[in-house]
Amino acid sequence: MNKQVLIILIVFGLFISFGCIGGEQKNEQSNAPSGTTAKVGQETVKPELPKNSLDKLNDAYSKGKINKPDYIFYSMEALYEPNNLPEEYRGIAITNYDATDEIMLAIENWDSLSQTQKEKIEKWIALPDITGAEEMRLKEYGTHTTPLLFSGEDPEILTVEAIPGKAKVIGALPSGATAADKLKLQQYMNYVAKGIQDSWTKFKDMLALEPDKEVYVYVKQVPAGMLGTAAIYSTAFDPVKRCRLQIDPAQTITETKTKSVTAHELFHCYQYYIPLTNWGNTDEKWIREATAVWSENVIYPEYNREWDFLNTFFKSRSDQLVIANGDKHYSDYMFFLFLQQTGNEWSVIQPLLASKTGVKTALKNIENYDSKFSDFVAWNWNKDPMQKYTDVPNFPSKEISIEGRQDFTVVLQEESDISYSVGGGSAVYHVYKVPEGSGVKKIQFNFKSHGNDQKQRRAFVKIGDHWEDQSWTYLMNKKFCLTKPEEKISEIILILSDSNLDSDNIAFTSYELDTTGECPFEISGTTKITYTFNAQSEGGGSTMSGTYISHDVLQYDEEDEAYKLKSRTASCTYSEKTNAKDEIFAITSVRSGSGTTTEEYSDIANAPLKIRFDENDDNIDFVAYPDYDNPNWVSYASTVTTVVGGTSTTQQINEKDGCTVMSAMDYLTELDNSYLQNNHLKGTKTLTTAAANSVVEFDYVLSKE
Repeated sequence: MNKQVLIILIVFGLFISFGCIGGEQKNEQSNAPSGTTAKVGQETVKPELPKNSLDKLNDAYSKGKINKPDYIFYSMEALYEPNNLPEEYRGIAITNYDATDEIMLAIENWDSLSQTQKEKIEKWIALPDITGAEEMRLKEYGTHTTPLLFSGEDPEILTVEAIPGKAKVIGALPSGATAADKLKLQQYMNYVAKGIQDSWTKFKDMLALEPDKEVYVYVKQVPAGMLGTAAIYSTAFDPVKRCRLQIDPAQTITETKTKSVTAHELFHCYQYYIPLTNWGNTDEKWIREATAVWSENVIYPEYNREWDFLNTFFKSRSDQLVIANGDKHYSDYMFFLFLQQTGNEWSVIQPLLASKTGVKTALKNIENYDSKFSDFVAWNWNKDPMQKYTDVPNFPSKEISIEGRQDFTVVLQEESDISYSVGGGSAVYHVYKVPEGSGVKKIQFNFKSHGNDQKQRRAFVKIGDHWEDQSWTYLMNKKFCLTKPEEKISEIILILSDSNLDSDNIAFTSYELDTTGECPFEISGTTKITYTFNAQSEGGGSTMSGTYISHDVLQYDEEDEAYKLKSRTASCTYSEKTNAKDEIFAITSVRSGSGTTTEEYSDIANAPLKIRFDENDDNIDFVAYPDYDNPNWVSYASTVTTVVGGTSTTQQINEKDGCTVMSAMDYLTELDNSYLQNNHLKGTKTLTTAAANSVVEFDYVLSKE
């Protein structure tokens, strides 16, 4: 048979699967943490997810181990006669698959196939006529073992008008079928019809479109492991190219599952009209199946059939997001559930509709995508302190399994490199636990570089019974001093993620964890400077006022025997008005400014000095306003109005500068010991002149060795 004849067969008589959904998985994952626990520095080995035959064939083909004709043929064989595959390509059972890509690849490369390969593929992909002999038996479920035969010779065709003119359900029984068989088939057809009725208007309203040809739904057998299929095709007996669903009651069994699967397959029909019909594109395959599973939850939130895929979801978070292998693309309905629960249904439909020009582009165009992705991976922890997902009646107590996490026990006196890999919309979870009585006094994370909007670091930190959600993305170092009650951590969940969907590679990197030694002595305190200035004369005058506040954390430098800044958060406000005039001109200037800044100093040797005790004369050196790394952290706006000869001009000036400070102290001021009482350095210094008043207030609790 040549390629032209095969294409004619495809158009008029071939089943082309648009979407399909497979059999139920058993939820066997324990709710207890999975994976082994290692000491810091001993990395747990991430187990590889088991692969099905298609995954193995894709790997082999991408590495050049098999040629293209054999790849095409073996892919078809994996779907239709998996027991005949060469041993090295056999994998776990394929329970969820869409055969469209494999079929279309065979058509496009028909001339490259051998005659034997062509003959076998012809047999597999030809659509059986509904009048042909076909037997379908219900599997044994409990005491239900009654066989139900569909079609056979001279079948009796049954139809149910689900929605007149829009969707009908079709079934067939052999002639002479019993009344009980007919009743049972009719019951299943009614389940399917109800699934159509419950879904049709909702899908139409969400997507603002609907199929323009009547949808036919066949209640019939589909390959083992699949519950239903959706396809766009015509047949020799019905030349209209329409969406045709196939639902297999021998596999759906119950009313709830039959209706839910029907909703899933019908959603594929709507996707066709978006259109999402790039059959060879795995990105489209991912979003078609993920959103179809999501649609089941929209129509039947109480049925929870989508929970069948949760095991895979919580195993695959370290894999790229937009990837269709195994049944991951079904399990990623959770991404769209997240979008819905942090927004609304339109938050899902908008990127789905936009996917016709590119799935990854549509996702990246989601408003605040990078921030949302960080929240998504945080939600996926799905236990204290981040349990956000909701469902009817409650979302299951699943959690990230060993494939996507590493568990560590923090031990004393270790410096370890912790390696990990993320990329393409993936995340890993590092769980650190500090045993009671471990003797660890300091835990410090040292990162090789700052993160960014895509490469984010987020940590859940447990101190006592309280959890804190912290962003570490832009930190080079993060230190905890366990000798301080407010930093005595017992657990850290560090989430490392990369929202960049354009990256096809998952990059390896590492960071250092240091538990050696202990923290230098640290204290905290505040410096506040307030001032006013008012000077007036016959020809004009000037008024100024401002406030500077700095909340400081100080660390003791043994080398310099001084307290230096570890970090500070400062704020500044300023206002000024100046005017001058004579017989020729007048000028008025109004200036205001405000700003906040936070600076951290990891190198104590070069950190700004704040307090030093002079052992020679018992005086205390105090710096009210240490210099800033960023000197221009305050935004100023000035308006200057000039009047010359009755003509007025106004100029607006915006600029960045440091905080304008009029201090009652010099840069370095010596304080006597009267300001230090019981390790409490506290006081007020005031400078008052005829025009100015400046007040410096300071309050630090410290210890002098």
